[in-house]
Amino acid sequence: MSSEEFNKLDTNNKISYFNSLPKEKKKELFNQINEFIKEEVLNNLDYYNLKKFLNLYSKEEKKELIKLLMPYKLKYLYSVMDEKEKIEFNEIVNEIQINYNNEYNNLSTSIDNSRKTIQTLQENIVKSQNIIQAEKEKIKRELQKFKNFWYRIMGHFHKRICYDKDNNYKIVSDDLYKNGIFTDDENEIANNISRKVKPKENMEQSRNKKKNNFELK
Repeated sequence: MSSEEFNKLDTNNKISYFNSLPKEKKKELFNQINEFIKEEVLNNLDYYNLKKFLNLYSKEEKKELIKLLMPYKLKYLYSVMDEKEKIEFNEIVNEIQINYNNEYNNLSTSIDNSRKTIQTLQENIVKSQNIIQAEKEKIKRELQKFKNFWYRIMGHFHKRICYDKDNNYKIVSDDLYKNGIFTDDENEIANNISRKVKPKENMEQSRNKKKNNFELK
């Protein structure tokens, strides 16, 4: 019978067929089936046949098989062992426990390290965000200073051209406009006496605010 055919049997027929096999055939079949089926077979063998089957393997190999046994099975298996088998069984169980403790400690350490790494990353993100925010605020302040400076220049042009009728400023203003340094809005500020020395968007915002306040009344 192939391992695929064996897998399809119900538990009782699996055990019956498995017990009917010679020693080497048992090992051969067992090595071909998956972990789930191995666990099913081991935990449904009677204690006598289970003990005989385990004794086909080396101590190191037994360790992997014993891991598949349910606790109640381990308890009763121990009760049918002779003294020599019990000594070996205790050594195997102790090794499994030590390995388990080591794996648990390693996993706990790994989790702790991961948590510390995550915490450090989160702290660095907060610091980076604070630095970025501070830089943004600094840039906004510098930009506002520049805008204030620029509109003081525009106000100076507006005064000298519109009120003082200074032709030299008019020539410079026209040249700056032609060369793309003054925008349409800025050129209008410099040359239109009725125009306020404010960006259009600021004027729009002021008009909308007044309109909204009027509508609320």
